[in-house]
Amino acid sequence: MNFFFTTLLLSFFLTGLISAQSGLSTRTAGQSINFASYNKTMDKYVVNDEIDGSRYLNDKFTVGTINPIEGSYPLRYNLIDDVIEAQISKDSIFIVDKKNTNYLIKIGDKIYKSFKHDNNYHYFNIITSNKNVNLLKRITKKFVEEKKAINSYSTGKKAYYSKAKVAYFIYLEKENKVVELPTKSKKLIKLFSDNENEIKNYIKKEKLSLRDFSDSVKVIDYIDTLYK
Repeated sequence: MNFFFTTLLLSFFLTGLISAQSGLSTRTAGQSINFASYNKTMDKYVVNDEIDGSRYLNDKFTVGTINPIEGSYPLRYNLIDDVIEAQISKDSIFIVDKKNTNYLIKIGDKIYKSFKHDNNYHYFNIITSNKNVNLLKRITKKFVEEKKAINSYSTGKKAYYSKAKVAYFIYLEKENKVVELPTKSKKLIKLFSDNENEIKNYIKKEKLSLRDFSDSVKVIDYIDTLYK
């Protein structure tokens, strides 16, 4: 099967047109989803025998939502390009506009949101739902190029997508800032200088480690309660 993806930014009219054809709602309360599509065929993009592994968190589309937009969409997360793809119709896959940081994208039981970090927009999985400080999770993969054999005595290696790598971040609501979660409590405490003693005592009393995921959630939840 050969699917062709034209490269374009869908206008308000075209978005509505595709919605009408596919039965997927892309507008509500005067809002519309902006999509930009790949100019590659699905076969070449998804199935490539020359590359081991997958560029996706999950290869198959999962029905999800893009709040505040009404309707459901088959979605999947492309970790190599850090984009979320929406299957608008049988033959068309489009990219959700990552620069729109208002979208809350739910795929399965995970919620993703785009945040600006290091001068670029990235998707993060929102772990906590606090008012002031939240824990975020970022998953990435890398493309490793083919390594050709240098002579008849050596063996080459196919190009491949690396295994998923996980990193944790903190989102500071008031500052609208994303910072990487330190693995040492001393560095974390310095981020919250107004409450250094409270945080230090809490971590010590509860015997928590920032290298442990569940402990990190507890610490971030506690820090949130210190905000007035």
